[in-house]
Amino acid sequence: MKNIKLFRPLLAAVVMSLPFGSGAYAGIINVPADESTIQAAIVAAGIGDEIVVAQGTYFENIDFLGKAITVRSTDPINPAVVALTIIDAGNSGRGVTLSNGESSNTIFDGFTVRNGAETNGGGIHCQNTSPTISNCVFSGNSATIGGGGMYNSIGATPLITNCSFTNNTANNGGGMFNSQSQPTVINCKFTTNVSAFGGGGMFNSDSSPDVVGCTFLANSANGAIGVVAGGGGMLNINLAGQDSNPTVTRCEFLANVAVLNGGGMLNHIGSNPLVTGCVFNGNMAGGNGGGMINTFESLTFPGMNSSVTNCVFNRNFAGISGGGMFIEPLALATVTNCQFTGNTAVVEGGGIFCSVPTDFDVRVTNCTFYENTANVGGGMAIDGGALVTGSIFWNDSPDAVDILNGTSSVISSCVIQGALPVSSIGGGNIDADPKFVDAVGVDGIVGTLDDDLRLLPGSPCIDAGRNPQIRPDVSDVDDDGDVTEPIPLDLNGSPRFVDDPATMNTGFSMICSICSGGLLSKSDIGAFEYIPGDGDRDGDTDLTDYELFTYCLNGSDGGVSSECLAFDMNANGQVDLFDWRIFQIVFIDLP
Repeated sequence: MKNIKLFRPLLAAVVMSLPFGSGAYAGIINVPADESTIQAAIVAAGIGDEIVVAQGTYFENIDFLGKAITVRSTDPINPAVVALTIIDAGNSGRGVTLSNGESSNTIFDGFTVRNGAETNGGGIHCQNTSPTISNCVFSGNSATIGGGGMYNSIGATPLITNCSFTNNTANNGGGMFNSQSQPTVINCKFTTNVSAFGGGGMFNSDSSPDVVGCTFLANSANGAIGVVAGGGGMLNINLAGQDSNPTVTRCEFLANVAVLNGGGMLNHIGSNPLVTGCVFNGNMAGGNGGGMINTFESLTFPGMNSSVTNCVFNRNFAGISGGGMFIEPLALATVTNCQFTGNTAVVEGGGIFCSVPTDFDVRVTNCTFYENTANVGGGMAIDGGALVTGSIFWNDSPDAVDILNGTSSVISSCVIQGALPVSSIGGGNIDADPKFVDAVGVDGIVGTLDDDLRLLPGSPCIDAGRNPQIRPDVSDVDDDGDVTEPIPLDLNGSPRFVDDPATMNTGFSMICSICSGGLLSKSDIGAFEYIPGDGDRDGDTDLTDYELFTYCLNGSDGGVSSECLAFDMNANGQVDLFDWRIFQIVFIDLP
C-alpha cells in the first residue's frame, strides 16, 4: 500500500499537466467538433496526434509549427471528400506552411488548397523540411515570384504523392518551384498551370527532384526572352551554382506550350536530367524544341548532359527548329531506344535538330524516326558532329537526314530512306523498307496510341544492329542496380538482345552475357527488338503464342491474316511447317 500511496500523487500531477479536451487523450482532434479551426487544432496537438477535418471550407492560413502530426480529411483517398474539404486562403497569404524542420512523420493528407497568394509558394511552402503530402489538390493559387501551387526551398525533401496542381500561376513554376531542394514527386498531375516566364508545370532551380509517373498536361510558359523563358511542362536550370539533375521516369508531357523554347521540357545551364520511359505528345514551342530542348548559353556554369532513354516523341511542333528535340552547342545528349513520329519543325529537324561541336556530343542510338517533317532534315538535321547508329529513318519529309554546312558526322548501321548526305562517314546503312507491324494504326493517323512500329518477320532491321554502340544503362531501366551494362530493354520493355534463328546475322556483335540466343547475339536496328514468335506482341514467347500459332497453322485461308503475321517467321507469305520448326527453337530457347 505504501508504494500505491506514493504513486497516486505522481499520477495526479501527470494528469493535471495534460491539456484538456477529448482529443488530448485519444490522440485524435476533430475539427470543428473539438477545435473550431485547423490552426487551433495544430496548436493543441502533441507529437503523434491526428487531426481529422470534417468536410467544409476553412478560411485560414495554416502552419504546422514543426510538429510531427497528421492533418487529414475524413477520407483522403475519396476525391469527392477531398474536393469538399477546403483550405481557402482568401487570396491573402499562403495556404499551408511547413518551415520548422518537419519530418516525414508530419503528414498532410486529403485537402483542396485554393486561393493562396504569396511571394513564393501560394498554395504550400516547404523549407528545410521533409513532410509527407498526399492526395491533395492545389488549385487557383498564385505567387509573384515562384511556385504558384508549391514552393520547395533550401534543403526541402518532401514526399509528394497522388496530388494535383491545377490552374496555379507564378512568374516561374506555375505548378511547382523547386529551389535547392530534392522533393520526391510520385503520381501527381500538373494541369493548366501558367508561368509568366518559365516552367509552366514545374521549375527546378539547383534542384534534383525524383519525378515518377506524373502527368504534365496543357501547362504554359509565356516568357519570350531570357534564360528562364520556356519549358511549358518543366524547366531545369542551374541559377545558384548547383546543377539541376532531375530524374524523370514514366511521365507524360501532353499539349504543353512554350512561347519561346521547350514546349514539353527545357534543360538549360547545368542541367543533367535522366529522362526514362516518358511520352512527349502534342507539345508546342514558338521557337525551338517542341518536345524538348537542351540548351547552353553561358560559359559561367558547366555544360549539361541529358540522357533520354525509352521515350516517345509524337506530334510535337516547333516554330523554328527541332520539332521533337533541339540540342544546342555544349548541351551534350544521349538519346537511346526512342521513337519520333509525326513531329514538325518549320525550319529544320522535324524529329531532332542538333547544333553541336564536332566531337560527337550527341549520340543517337537505336531510335525510330517516322513521318517527321521540316523544311530541311525531316527526320534529323545536324549542324556539327553527331554519332547516329542503329536507327531507322522512314517516310520523313523532305528527307531522312540532312547534314548542314559541310560538317561531318558518323552515321552507321541505320535504315535510311533515300540518299545519305555525302558529308557523313560511317557504313552499314541500307535503304530498305523496315517492315513495321502497323505504322499508322487503325485510325490511319501518325503519332497516336494505336501506331505500332515494331518489326515484322523478314525486316532488314533484324539482327543488323551494332551491339558495341548501345549505351550504358545509366537509368537502370531493368531495376537490377547495374548502370554499366548495355541498356538491356527496348522501348517496349522487351529484351534488347534477342537472336532470330530465321535471320542471318549482319550486325556487329560483342560478347554479351545477357543476350538470348548466344553470347554473340545481334541487337536489331530501331527502337524495338524483334521477338520471334511473339504473336500476341506482349514482349515474350509463351504458351499463349503456342496456342495462337496452332490456330494460325491450321487456318483455312492458306495465307497470312493480320493476326498471324508474326508467325510467318521465314517471311515467305504463309504460316507453315517451316515456321513451326523455327517457332519450336525459339519456344524452347527463350526464357
